[in-house]
Amino acid sequence: MCQAAVYLERDGERELVMDEVTNLWVEGHTVWVSQFLEKPVAVHAVLKGADFLEHIVLLAALEDREEGAT
Repeated sequence: MCQAAVYLERDGERELVMDEVTNLWVEGHTVWVSQFLEKPVAVHAVLKGADFLEHIVLLAALEDREEGAT
């Protein structure tokens, strides 16, 4: 299977949110991630990027973003 590891970037550091993620969806400023047959976890972040060859998804914590920045 091709699960991904989801990391949250905060203050220039990457923190593992969840490994072996099978589902990811975005609702506003909340990114939901879950493993197969497990309850989803909500992360207050935005999607920063994904490397499908390395099976890595990178999220940016919202508290690190300046108001109005893109």
